[in-house]
Formats: sequence, C-alpha cells, structure tokens
Amino acid sequence: MAVPELAWAYLGLGTAVLAALMMLMQEKMKVEGFALAFWCKIACVITTLPFVIYYGLPSDPRFYLWLVPQSFLFAVSDVVMFRSLPKVGAGVVSRLLPSTVVIGFFLWFAVAPEEIKLYVDRPVIGSLIVVVLCGAAFFAMRLRKCVVSMQALRMLWFVLAANAVSPLMAKITTRYATVAQGAFGFTFAEALMMIAMWVVWLAVARPVSFSSLVEKRTWQRSLPIGIVTAVLVIIFVTSYYYIDNPGYVSAVQLVYAPIIMAAHKWMGKKDDSDVFAGLGIVACAMALIVLKTQLG
Repeated sequence: MAVPELAWAYLGLGTAVLAALMMLMQEKMKVEGFALAFWCKIACVITTLPFVIYYGLPSDPRFYLWLVPQSFLFAVSDVVMFRSLPKVGAGVVSRLLPSTVVIGFFLWFAVAPEEIKLYVDRPVIGSLIVVVLCGAAFFAMRLRKCVVSMQALRMLWFVLAANAVSPLMAKITTRYATVAQGAFGFTFAEALMMIAMWVVWLAVARPVSFSSLVEKRTWQRSLPIGIVTAVLVIIFVTSYYYIDNPGYVSAVQLVYAPIIMAAHKWMGKKDDSDVFAGLGIVACAMALIVLKTQLG
C-alpha cells in the first residue's frame, strides 16, 4: 500500500493532539486516578480485541515474562499520573515527561553497550547528540530553581522512572513476537495484566470503594478519556507498520507540550512554572530522537 510522504508527520501530530486532549480532559474532569486508569485499560482491551482475534497472541512465554514487570510499573505509574494531573496541571506534566527520553538514552547503553560504537563511527551525529545532552542539562538545572516544577517532580518521579525504563523493556519484549502480534498483543496483554493487578490492589488496599469505581458518574467521565487513550495507542502502533523511521513519529508526538500551552493560553489559565526551561527539555528530547533515528 502506498504511504503518503508525510505520513510520519500526520501520525505524529495525531498522537500529539490525542495526548494533549487526554491530559486536558483529566485536568478538567478530575476523575479519581485509580478509577480513570482502570477504565482506560478496559477501553484499550475493547479497542485492541478485534486485532488480537485477527492476528493472534504471541506464543513465546518470554514475551509475557518481560511484560509482567512493565505492567506492574504502569499499574502504579498510570494511577500516580492521573491523580497528579489535576493538582499540578497538564502543562507542567507535559513538559516534564519528555525528560524520560534523555534518561532512557543513557539507560539503553546498559542493555546494549556495543551501540556506543555507532556514535563513534558517526562523529558528526555523535557530537550533535553531545550538544543536545548539554542543552538538556542546562534546562534541567533551570528547572531545579522552579518551585512549581520541583513540586511536580516530587509527585511524578515514579512516572518519569517508569517511562524511562519501559521503552528498553519493550524493545526486549517485542523480540519474542512478530510485528503484528507484538504490537497489538503487547497493548492487549499489558492492559489485561494491569486490570488484574488493580483488582488485587482494590481487594487488598481499597484505594477507592467498589461502588465509586463503577458508579455512573465515574465511568461516564472515564470512558471518553479511555477511548482517546486507546485511539492514541492504535495510531502510534500503526506507525510501526507503515513508517520506515517511526522515531520521527515519537519526535513529532512531543509537540503535545506546546499544544497544551496554547490551549491554556486560550482558556486564560495561568502557569507559574518555568515554561522556557520546560520547552527547552521538550526541544532537546525531540532533537535527540531525530538524531538517534539517523543512526538507523
């Protein structure tokens, strides 16, 4: 099938708009974080089920062994993020999340140290990456002086850690499945595992009452956000099928930060954080993704 030349831009912008919409909806609706995370994954299961039925699920047990710890990370991370969004605001969250790209860049060398040779063999790209990392360090130092951003960082540290580690684990996990089964099976199986973990959490710790979890007001507000999240996942997965360098999609996706900033300005919402430093982190993350993509 012929793919439009700018398909990566369309898909990236689509995921950016949906990611911004998801954060803004939760910022506005203020759904309880546990309940929202629960219903979002139910929406993901429903959305990916037809693809799983068509393509099947991976048969290699190592796929699921690697998926379990990732599911645990996001079972906690999603609840923390959804609970934090109404408190610290979508703008601050959207400018902190891209920092995980920089963190993940260093962590990947622990998994594949031989890839350092790629940067040595391409000195121009390697040098540009060093410049980008120095820029990220500069903006990070500025953020340390921002009270609002540091307050958000204390709330979101687990979310950032999970998002930094998960791409590495996902790369390992998908080695044990075909492209189609790995993409949709990953989303489907991870959602089921997370739901199972939350059911246990609900039974043992009672983070919310069962009645509040299933009450009409909760699922009526949660499902629309869940559907947006599910469509976001489907579009992002689609990029791995049709785009030669899906890293470009990941880079464009990060424009959700300026989209949210523009939405806040239109709504007249005040932002007391260091916006310049936050956008600097976003720009460095985008540049790092693009430069890494050039290495193949």
